[in-house]
Amino acid sequence: MGLVLFYVYGRRDLSGSIAAHAAFNGMLFVAALAVAHGPALTFTAGGATVTLPGTWQRTDAPPWSDFAAVGPAGAWIGVGHQEVETVGVEPEHFAENLRTGRFLLPSEMSLDPESVGVIDLPAGRAVSIDAEISGHEGRVVALLRSDRVWWLTMTTGGSARASADFNDALLSLELA
Repeated sequence: MGLVLFYVYGRRDLSGSIAAHAAFNGMLFVAALAVAHGPALTFTAGGATVTLPGTWQRTDAPPWSDFAAVGPAGAWIGVGHQEVETVGVEPEHFAENLRTGRFLLPSEMSLDPESVGVIDLPAGRAVSIDAEISGHEGRVVALLRSDRVWWLTMTTGGSARASADFNDALLSLELA
């Protein structure tokens, strides 16, 4: 790029070089916008479907997830399920079990008992918990069905955008 700008400077003086540099930066800006606001991606596995922005891409899922996606700044979202006997269990009761440690989670997850709460999602009532997952700040959402618990997990990776993307994914969640 330096050689191109030197050539333009030789032919058109400093104003030509400045204009070429501005045009190049403008193309990079437009390309970044196209990537950041590109078409949404739909991820489906294990009977769950979520939609994430185009900045996310599928990645290897840990053992507790059916699928996972990595996003900005290394942020991570995973969706998985666990077969359990939950017939008749209300989210409030499940939240109390999580708060008091009576429901075991993967060793990679450490929950903040003070943050446990019940939320309403289009897919149903769920339990939301702030967590540390594999050493990173995150959030876990558990949605109960008659024979399984769906776990949606997110680590921010330092990205402020990851939490908003996770909330959008929760709103798009469809379970078979």
